[in-house]
Amino acid sequence: VSVPLVFFGAYAGFRRPPVDLPVKVSQIPRAIPEQSWFSKPLFTSLVGGILPFGAVFTELFFIMSSLWLHQFYYLFGFLGLVLVILLVTCAEISIALTYFQLTAEDYTWWWTSFFA
Repeated sequence: VSVPLVFFGAYAGFRRPPVDLPVKVSQIPRAIPEQSWFSKPLFTSLVGGILPFGAVFTELFFIMSSLWLHQFYYLFGFLGLVLVILLVTCAEISIALTYFQLTAEDYTWWWTSFFA
């Protein structure tokens, strides 16, 4: 399904006229306003790591204790649910922290978002 859509999009894109922008872009970069404490890279990196770890810490504790005590771990369905929670938490934290960077008018947001 994707390959025909790629060729159709390329065909349609080459047949359209180029987009005319209403204004010119200035060569002088804008000044970035003073960032609030929650927009600093150190804070966003810490929050981006602590919140997903907190979401899976309890399950990780049970897995490690069962391994160290030579017991079997039977809750693989619950482990799958914890994995889904981890993925959703990571995605939402990244989206929220990137949103905070963009609303603070920081146009150098990409590295901070990468580390979040």
